[in-house]
Amino acid sequence: MSVPIGSAVRDPRLRAAGETDPIHASRYHGVAPVDGRGGMNISGPYEPVLGWPVPAHPGEWRTGSGRGVIALSPDRVIAVYGGEVPEHGNPNVWGVDTFRDLRFTEVNAKRLPAHRHCHEIVVYDRAGRIVGSWDRWLDALHEEDVRHGRTPKSGHVNRVRVDPNDPARHVWIVGLGNTGVFKFTSDGSELVMKLDARNVPEEYHPFVYAQDVAFLPDGDIVVAHLHHLMRFTHDGRFVSAIGGQGRGPLEFDGIHDVQVHPRTHRLFVNDRVNQRIQILEPDGTFVDEWGGFQGVYAIRFTADGRYLWAGNGFAHKFLKYDMEGRLVRAATWGTFGIAPGALWGPHYFDTDRDGNLYVAEDYSGRVQKLRPMADAEADDPQLVGRLAP
Repeated sequence: MSVPIGSAVRDPRLRAAGETDPIHASRYHGVAPVDGRGGMNISGPYEPVLGWPVPAHPGEWRTGSGRGVIALSPDRVIAVYGGEVPEHGNPNVWGVDTFRDLRFTEVNAKRLPAHRHCHEIVVYDRAGRIVGSWDRWLDALHEEDVRHGRTPKSGHVNRVRVDPNDPARHVWIVGLGNTGVFKFTSDGSELVMKLDARNVPEEYHPFVYAQDVAFLPDGDIVVAHLHHLMRFTHDGRFVSAIGGQGRGPLEFDGIHDVQVHPRTHRLFVNDRVNQRIQILEPDGTFVDEWGGFQGVYAIRFTADGRYLWAGNGFAHKFLKYDMEGRLVRAATWGTFGIAPGALWGPHYFDTDRDGNLYVAEDYSGRVQKLRPMADAEADDPQLVGRLAP
């Protein structure tokens, strides 16, 4: 898309994406070259797919915090959000206006009506059309609040994952706050299992303030819960817990992610407050720790296990590390902002078999679809490529 600096945008794709204010539209500046000149790179070897996803309530409500996303296929992408909030600000702003609008969004959101619990688990096709919504399960995801007549103060969901060892491709939803971890059939028609306080010895309560869930080849389930890693059998029986709040080996402070290496099956734990990655054997034995991981909101392995990608919520970039924990500087990319292709708090990400990258952003309230540029080389180190499940 070529848009001369300062020109008004009348692209129907932007209107499809919820852009209805012509004044705001005039502030959107394209980043592609014009007649072969100018342009700039804000998203590495990728470009945003404008108008993806199609909003459920254009001009009225927009998605809240982007919490997670998985691409089961290019035609079945599941995204989880923190509910919906009234439309405000401008999703396409760029330049110095970005900071003014970000401030507007942050301050004025507190004055707007409370967000609503709607479209928190959404299924999209490749065009970004909604082909499914799992709102029927929202009460189950906040059972304790419903039981006590409370209205949840924030969204119900935090992450969405799929067990790579499961031929049925069950979908796992990590509840937000002390709600639990939920296993659904792939189509969302049935809740198969729930792990919560009833599954855990009292000494580990309150449970489950879960942040992530991971899966071992033997079928066991690992739940990251603030300061502990809890292990369960495939049918939900509690096995063990390791951790406790602290800074030493096998101590944690605010675990945010846990990923299983596709070859060694070691656990890589994003010990976020401690700004490090702890590496454990599948049985929980401490192996190593990597320091210097400030602001990491999500980690994923490449399918071949050679690299670890991190979405950084402080720098608002994607960073690539080798298996010694060293930064691959040539692969770092990302630009802070709320314009298409920019990033504001990448909270989770996934790729599909066509090479598209999906990014759930915590602060911008969206999930973006980024496609490789037409001239991107297949071996470009900045391409995220196929990820381990």
